[in-house]
Amino acid sequence: MNTVDHILKNHSGIGMETFKLQLHPRANIDARCLDNWIQLAINSGVKELALELSLHIKTKYDFPCALLSCETGSCIQSLRLFSCAFRPTETFGCLRRLTHVFLHSVLINEEELGHLLSNSCAMEKLELLSCNEIVRLEIPSTLSKLSLLRVLGCKILQAIEINATKLSTFHYGGAPVQNCFGDLLQARDIHMLGFLQRDMICDARTKLPSIAPNVVSLTLSSHTEIVNTPTVPGKFLHLKYLDILLSGRLIFSPSYDFFSLISFINASPALESFVLRLKQDGLRQDSILAESDGHPKDIRQLECRHDCLRMVTITGFCSSKGLVELTCHILENASSLKRLTLDTTSDHERSFDMIDRCFTMSKEALAEAHRSLKAIRRYIVDKVP
Repeated sequence: MNTVDHILKNHSGIGMETFKLQLHPRANIDARCLDNWIQLAINSGVKELALELSLHIKTKYDFPCALLSCETGSCIQSLRLFSCAFRPTETFGCLRRLTHVFLHSVLINEEELGHLLSNSCAMEKLELLSCNEIVRLEIPSTLSKLSLLRVLGCKILQAIEINATKLSTFHYGGAPVQNCFGDLLQARDIHMLGFLQRDMICDARTKLPSIAPNVVSLTLSSHTEIVNTPTVPGKFLHLKYLDILLSGRLIFSPSYDFFSLISFINASPALESFVLRLKQDGLRQDSILAESDGHPKDIRQLECRHDCLRMVTITGFCSSKGLVELTCHILENASSLKRLTLDTTSDHERSFDMIDRCFTMSKEALAEAHRSLKAIRRYIVDKVP
């Protein structure tokens, strides 16, 4: 503590640009000391201020918001806070250069967040992760430069209202909100992570074409998908990249029809790349090999051209009849297809670049991988041009 205090005092006021403090869970530093260090950093005119505390600390540290109200606080361009309390009681009038705010596990409610955002006209990126006191999130029209909004894991969030007209990247993960996401007309990159939401793929297919008509890159993740993806009139006219992750209970249930995902492909005339990732760890009960003599009586076919589709990747490929039919449909209707990858392992079973090993596959997963390979050889290989 004495060393850090000495260094900060020696550099105070002479051009310090970044102050980033990461505290170990067992670090015994009192709040007055932290207040003093943050004040020294702000008085030095730092552009980037980051405070990362441990989630295991029972009593949250109260960030000294009053320090941001002084003129020296106007130099801050990036504010990153992790596991603390942020309780502004009034609007900040001098954060005119603030472009990036990252709050992770921060105690802050919507009114307090409003104090931070109301005069931050230069804001370009706003990221809220596990901020569990926010019930309603309102992005004001004054954030005219906001291009990226990430909202993940805010457990009690019920509504989001977006009035930032230049928002191009929107990432959301959590419980379903009651009202729509507002103005996403300019959004090009959208991630929807449904780890607290049921039938998120179905909702995205139904609602997104009307509220985000200009999306180019779409990533969807669902852990509980009971309803098949519907065929509805709305289209994604500009969508070029589609990434869908399906995991959880639906993988073990034959009730979900993978063939219904054609609805997304048919609705995306400009689609160039399609990635489907399946997380599974067991034998498929709807295997195409389970039909009599291994020859299905009816292979579904649709005539719909996908002339822009060039790259298709399916990880966790299984012997499900619907998935085999989906793959055959793509091969027969995508005239520009250059690469088709069918991987019988899941993403989490691959070896990492930094770890020289692979994760273990269960006996059931290995058995399903062998069945999947047999289904590929029997029904798919001959259709490859």
